[in-house]
Parts: sequence; C-alpha cells; structure tokens
Amino acid sequence: MKIPGLFGAEKIERLEAKRNVPGLIKRLEKKNDPDLEAPARAAEALGRIGDARAVEALLKAASDGDFRLQEKAKQSLEKIGAPAVEALIRALGDIVLQPRAAEVLGRIGAPAVKSLMAALEDGDEQVRLHAADLLGSLGDARAVDALIRALGGADKRLGVNAGYALCQIGAPAVEALIEALETGNAQMRQNAAETLGKIGDRRAVEPLLPALEDADAEVRNQAAGALCMLRDARAVEALIGLLRSRIIKEDLHEFVAETLGQIGDRRAVAPLIRELGNGFMDGLVSAAAATALGRIGDVRAIEPLVGTLASVYSYKNAIEALCVIGEPAVEALIDALQDANELVRRRAAGTLGRIGGTRAVEALKAWKENRES
Repeated sequence: MKIPGLFGAEKIERLEAKRNVPGLIKRLEKKNDPDLEAPARAAEALGRIGDARAVEALLKAASDGDFRLQEKAKQSLEKIGAPAVEALIRALGDIVLQPRAAEVLGRIGAPAVKSLMAALEDGDEQVRLHAADLLGSLGDARAVDALIRALGGADKRLGVNAGYALCQIGAPAVEALIEALETGNAQMRQNAAETLGKIGDRRAVEPLLPALEDADAEVRNQAAGALCMLRDARAVEALIGLLRSRIIKEDLHEFVAETLGQIGDRRAVAPLIRELGNGFMDGLVSAAAATALGRIGDVRAIEPLVGTLASVYSYKNAIEALCVIGEPAVEALIDALQDANELVRRRAAGTLGRIGGTRAVEALKAWKENRES
C-alpha cells in the first residue's frame, strides 16, 4: 500500500537533489494532488534552490493557493531574493498578482530598490504607481533623486505617489526637495512644497517663504499650506500677510488663521482681531480668528471677542475663546449683560457661568434678579 505523503516527499526530495526546477514547478502546480502537502513542500524546495525560473509559478501559488501554500510560496520568493525582483516588478501591473508581488518585494527590501527606481519609468502605469509606493514603504534614501524626478514628470498620478513616498523617507529627502522647490518646473515645485509641509522639517521654512510669490498659483497655495503645517514663528509675518491676500485660494485663509493661533505669536493679535468682523468664506475665517485669539490669550482680544457674541458665524468660537482667556474677560462680559441685543446678553451670561468665580457669580445673580423684577 502506498502512502501518498511519504512517497510524495521522497519524490520532491529527489527533484530537489537533482535541482530539477521544471519538475518541482510541475508538482507545485499539480491540481488535485492526493498528497495535500506536496505543493507546499515543492514551494519550499524551489526557495532553497533559488532559481529565478520558479518565480512566476511561486507568485501564482502565493496568490491562488491555500493559506499554508501561500505562506511557503512567499517565503520561497523572499529566499530567491534579487533574482526574483524583475519578475515581481512586472507582476505589479497584474491586478491579481500585484498584492502578493508588492508584499514580497517589501520583504526582499534593499536589493529591490534600484529596480524599483527604474520601474518609475515603466510603460505600465500601475507598475509605476506601485513602484513609488514600495520605495516609500522601504524608506531607502537612494530612491530620493528618482522620486524627485517623478514629482515633475508628465504622469501627475505618479507625482502624487512619489510625494507620498518622499514623505515616508522623510528627513533624508528634504535638501533635494528644497532644490526641487527652487529649480524645478511648476508641477515639481507644487509637489515639492506640499511634500515639505507634510514631512514637517523646519529646514523648509526659509525656502518656502519666497515660494509664496511664485508665478504659479498652485505653487503659492502649496507653499502657504506647507508653512501652516510647519507652524514656525519665522513665518508669522508672511502668514499675517496672507490673511486677506488674494494670492492664495480663499479656503486657505481659515487654515492661516488657525495656524497663527497655534504658533501663539502676539504679533498676530491685531490682524486676527480685524478678521473677527470678516464675513468672507461664510464666516469661517472669522470663526478661526476667534479660536486663534483664544489660544494666544492676549487681553487685547477681549472686547472684540465680546463684540462678536452677536455674530451669526463665529459667536460659538468667541465664547470658547473667552472661556479660555477666563477671569480677565469677566468685566467685559458683565458689561455685555446690559447690551441692547438679547442674544448678546444671554450669550454673555452663559459664558460668565462657564468661567465662574465670585465676581461672575455675583454679577449673574444680580442680572437675574433685575430681569425678574
């Protein structure tokens, strides 16, 4: 009586001893094998031999087989290593094989980097995009220059993926990105500015400031967004200048106001106060300015914030800001209890209740008594 597992193992061992790659591939691909373990053992044997001819069959097994076979096939592809890279990269363009090919290339790691760099210029868009993603996940600084070139190429989707990859590489990419910001074409400058903001390295602050005057509108927008993400006090004057500037798109003004509050520099107080009455962008800038003034906590903002309690757009932000400022705002809020506008009186009372303290409680008590009399 034959025992399928035993005799199957012996046959696979003989095939491996003879380095019979075609025979092992045939056994790997055999359907309905009575020895259920044979395909996995064949996959292991092919990994030990390390012949690149097995890559395609192993990749299919890694994508189509049962879980154990998948794992053995992926491990064997990883063992084959560099000789498998080119075939794995080609598989990035195959919707079925791509997930496993990408996983194995990630496991192979550094030996795949140069080939992945070359794949950024592949004729297949999916290969290009996945190559950029993999270079980012591998985080190898050798890929920086190739990814920088992709930022300014004709393939805009690749430029986006290259930007994400450079973000993952991080600090080693900053100097090259600064050079791209200063010398690249418009698309490269746009992508470089955005990527520098996302990386968050403060070396980028000074180079981004001149980019606010770039001839290309989107470069200006990306530079403004990047400076907001960096939140560096060196950019305060420039950010103040952007609050009502038409050189950037309107929806960035809210981000600029928020950033000035996060930086916390008191040079921004007066310009932010001016924004409290701004109905521009449906009051979003005014609301962001109120929040920013609360963060900064300068007492010069108290009266203007109390004056904003009548606003349709930003009264909630003004209330929160006054609560953050706290006790110094109490007297101005007590005065607002006598305002001609009922909404202002109610909102001032609610804010005093939240701030609390003896002076606020006494004033609220007297106000309620006067209303009831």
